[in-house]
Amino acid sequence: MKKRVLAMLLSTAMVVTSLPINSVSVFASEDTDYETEEGSEFDEQDPDETDYEESDTDDDSDSGDYDDTDSDSDDDWSDSDDSDDDSGDDSDDDSNEHQQFDLSEAVELIPGEKYSAEWEANGYASYYFTPTEETAGKYKIYSVADDVDTYVELYEIDENGLSTGAALDENDDGAGNGQFSLSYELNAGTTYLYKVRTYDNTEGSCEVIFMVDNEDSSDDDSDDSKQFDLSKAVELIPGESYFAEWETDEYASYYFTPTEVTEGKYKIYSVSEGVDTFVELYEIDENGLSSGAVLAADDESAGNGQFSLSYELNAGTTYLYKVQSYNHFQGSCEVFFISDDGEQFDLSEAVELTPGESCSTKFDEDGYAYFTFKTSEETAGSYTLFSSYNGNNSYMNVQLFELSDNGFLSDEIASDMGGAGNGQFSLCYSLSANITYVYKVKEYYDGSDRCNVRFIKDKEINKLEAVDLTPGHTYNAS
Repeated sequence: MKKRVLAMLLSTAMVVTSLPINSVSVFASEDTDYETEEGSEFDEQDPDETDYEESDTDDDSDSGDYDDTDSDSDDDWSDSDDSDDDSGDDSDDDSNEHQQFDLSEAVELIPGEKYSAEWEANGYASYYFTPTEETAGKYKIYSVADDVDTYVELYEIDENGLSTGAALDENDDGAGNGQFSLSYELNAGTTYLYKVRTYDNTEGSCEVIFMVDNEDSSDDDSDDSKQFDLSKAVELIPGESYFAEWETDEYASYYFTPTEVTEGKYKIYSVSEGVDTFVELYEIDENGLSSGAVLAADDESAGNGQFSLSYELNAGTTYLYKVQSYNHFQGSCEVFFISDDGEQFDLSEAVELTPGESCSTKFDEDGYAYFTFKTSEETAGSYTLFSSYNGNNSYMNVQLFELSDNGFLSDEIASDMGGAGNGQFSLCYSLSANITYVYKVKEYYDGSDRCNVRFIKDKEINKLEAVDLTPGHTYNAS
């Protein structure tokens, strides 16, 4: 019996020595019912004396793939300190962060210019700039597009178009509405490349604007100060309007210094067709330097992309309004500056309206015509004032105000531009009893020297008096 057990154990030991170490550990974990006599060769031995002991030798013998040796063997199961196979770790070589760009397809940037960028799916548009000692500084690049989620990456490249490493910076939605805006300090003698694409790598296009970034400040107390050229600014007169125009990344400027008599709340607003206007207000000294950051700003409080900004202006302080397009593009608009306490109005300048009749008056030298109508208990109701097309290229806007007893105009209560087609207005409004209303008409572009209007009372339709129409029938209307 003992001989049979001995034979079985010897056979098992031979199998064990031929198994990988993980198999041995599993096998060794199984319980056996074998019993041996004390002192037999089958007693539990020191692990260092087993057939599958871990060798400390450099022997190249076939000791098993599971050996944990110090040898230089490249065996897959070895835990060698000298192994070059370290695929799980990052390489010491940074070459995987380099990108090769084709400079022949890249456009050289000029500060203050805009560019039309377009690219195919999984492609991009590229732009580069190398500042000199004189032009080094902080620059901003941003995009303008409709329904395109743009994305930009900035790289430093060598003369062959190879980036020196990973992207220096990137931006997705810094300008809002899915448009990128990236500001970065560019050093002299270094070539920088901007990689422009869609965020999801689809086909797309956008306008790219590259400009000096003067928005951020230095470390001193003049951080938020801006220098304006007062020789280019127009002095404002309350109640007047002005034609403003500017180039890309530029602006029109206006200033006003109220006295003890004229201090108070003032409103400035724009009127334009298809231009998204923007205004900022600063307090400046006699040299045109602002005393700090912007006091107030507005984008489209007047609706249709037009700004409207009201602010309390103090006596003896000079205020400057910076007017531009919201997207920094070239543009123009009419600028109106009025007292927000009400504009004083001379009623003798207006033509009195009669419901159901047409009338005409000359535009004044500023391009305005005025009409007035005073309601009573009997005449209160809904009225429409509309202009007549004269065949010229005129374009008219009308504003409606209430006139106080002491001759001051209220804030605008209604307006219209082009509502009647062909550049003509049509303004319908319900006029309350016992109030004097003033219609202020402005003509734009080259048109007639006269303003022709018709003023009618809107009738309430009595359904009982209406004729029920039947298809195919003809009716006599009188």
